[in-house]
Amino acid sequence: MGEIRVMPLGDSITTGKYSGHNTEKGASADDIGYRKDLWDMLKAAGFNVDFVGSMSNGSAYPFSDPEHEGHNGYTDVQIAENIYNYPGSENWLSQNPPDVILLHIGTNEIGTNPSDVERILDEIDEYETDSGRQVVVILARIIDWVPINPAVNTFNNNVETMVKARPDFGTSLFMVDMQEGAGINYSIWPGDPDGDMIDDLHPYATGYTKMAAAWMTAFQQLELCQQIFVPIVINISDS
Repeated sequence: MGEIRVMPLGDSITTGKYSGHNTEKGASADDIGYRKDLWDMLKAAGFNVDFVGSMSNGSAYPFSDPEHEGHNGYTDVQIAENIYNYPGSENWLSQNPPDVILLHIGTNEIGTNPSDVERILDEIDEYETDSGRQVVVILARIIDWVPINPAVNTFNNNVETMVKARPDFGTSLFMVDMQEGAGINYSIWPGDPDGDMIDDLHPYATGYTKMAAAWMTAFQQLELCQQIFVPIVINISDS
């Protein structure tokens, strides 16, 4: 099996803020999020993966692949403006070309309009055309807040409607349901010992592990051909 370059893309939830064994906020070396659990799951299943990105967090762990493109505090607008060819862009796709993007974005400055997520997808399409490189995007219905925020569900529904209308949906663009499908308990640990959140926005370590399992389900429903993904039509999101 050829190497698959995977770009975890998003905000502080992708960075893994407040995750790991150190529950003290601000311990960036401990920010591993879902990424190490997912990497371990993929390796155990025989996937040859390389996580890519301009950022690196999680040095407190024996983890040889900590790169990612998670940016603390970023909105979907900021991701759209930096992913590829926008004026002044950091051009992440050209810096670290991916085969697969895991996109979880929209939590910061949450709205209900999916247009900025659509801009991200359009930038990825432009990169594919310019580079000749196929990119599979697995886009998440983002996780909810504590307490539950109705705007999250509206945003997710609008994003899903937009995604399903795109011509590449089901061939190189898929959705995974993190909001409900990952099984996250939206209460705060340690006040609730079974809670999967560390604050109103960020998962605790158990929540990140559940996110990893949901991403893994997406990978298991894609076929591989040589060194690139050949997607099959799947139904990851039940919403």
